[in-house]
Amino acid sequence: MRVGQKNKLTYRWARTGSRPRGAHDQRTQSTYLFGAVCPERGTGAALVLPTCNTEAMQLHLDEIATKVAPDAHAILLLDQAGWHGSKALAVPRNISLLPLPPRSPELNSQENIWQFMRQNWLSNRIFKSFDDIVDHCWYSWNTLIDQPWKIMSIALRDWATVGHPSRGLVLITARRLASLEEPIAQLAYCRSGGGAPDEPAHSDGGNRTSELSM
Repeated sequence: MRVGQKNKLTYRWARTGSRPRGAHDQRTQSTYLFGAVCPERGTGAALVLPTCNTEAMQLHLDEIATKVAPDAHAILLLDQAGWHGSKALAVPRNISLLPLPPRSPELNSQENIWQFMRQNWLSNRIFKSFDDIVDHCWYSWNTLIDQPWKIMSIALRDWATVGHPSRGLVLITARRLASLEEPIAQLAYCRSGGGAPDEPAHSDGGNRTSELSM
């Protein structure tokens, strides 16, 4: 998410019939907040970086990898931005990338996280400097992480839960996670009537899979 002095205006409570004014800066300093959340655990990982490219994405993946539980494998749901799927990325062994269909921001719960952060901590304000932008980014993210119930409420999706049968899509784990050559996760497209796949969602008895959105 880009955060800068040329900020966004969001809805605010006001008296009926009034026309409240909102501060809007014309300067252009900005930075990027890379973030991913795990709705199941109510936690996340983030970095504030000056650029948005493959190198920054690699740093973000490495940061996410440090937050994944030792006995878990993270499936990272993400849109098809160029830096998300760059061939130059070295994806950590405890993460698998799962691109969402094109032009479908409604499937990416991280977009709702960004909207919540803007509405509560980042919009309708003037940033004095670049450092002020960075400080507000970290304040808003840390405040969010201190409210795990908010992350669960905003980002949890039934269809993105491992082993959850839905009318369209079921995400199931593979039997073995030891080798990168074996699929970490596969998509099973069910008929409109739904129904669970033949193979159980958790077949290895020990490994867990978490879903993260970014």
